[in-house]
Amino acid sequence: MKLYSFSILLPYENKNKRQLNLNKQEKFLELFNPYKDNLSRYCRAICYSYDDAKDLMSETILAAYQSFENLNEEKAFLSYLFTIASRLNMQRAKKQSIFEKIDDRDFVLNQNIEAVVDVEILYSVLKLLPLKQAEAIILFEINGLSLEEINEIQGGTLSGVKSRLKRARESLKEILGSIKYEKKTEVELKN
Repeated sequence: MKLYSFSILLPYENKNKRQLNLNKQEKFLELFNPYKDNLSRYCRAICYSYDDAKDLMSETILAAYQSFENLNEEKAFLSYLFTIASRLNMQRAKKQSIFEKIDDRDFVLNQNIEAVVDVEILYSVLKLLPLKQAEAIILFEINGLSLEEINEIQGGTLSGVKSRLKRARESLKEILGSIKYEKKTEVELKN
């Protein structure tokens, strides 16, 4: 035996429900639009491919909108948004192989070839860092978030964020320095 559930709404109740949804959409977009580009850059920096970045951004927006009522303070929207993206990315990383080949980076179009190569090198080196360090450096250096905002997103302590940034910078300097040395050696050998 099947049970059917019907919700009978009077015309004015239906209209009020639509108005509430419209207000929710408008409020969400009002808070989201200033951070749209930052979220896009963050997703592109932490994902292996352009398509993965688009998927992560879409999933983040959907999850943020669906649980938007749970947001207590509007000023916490930035950390709310990036925390969702960060957690979704961690879930995706668990599902995918960490050592998956990096796909095309066609989202750096309209750049000169040297800039494209530099961005490729940076993104590939970021993949070598521990996830929390890479995330911290991306949020701070690429998206320009404050240490406090990163702390809200990643959790832990403020000194922990500073420590992750310091370690990430040291690792990047070491790795990028060895790449620069290898290129210089290759050029010298060719001459």
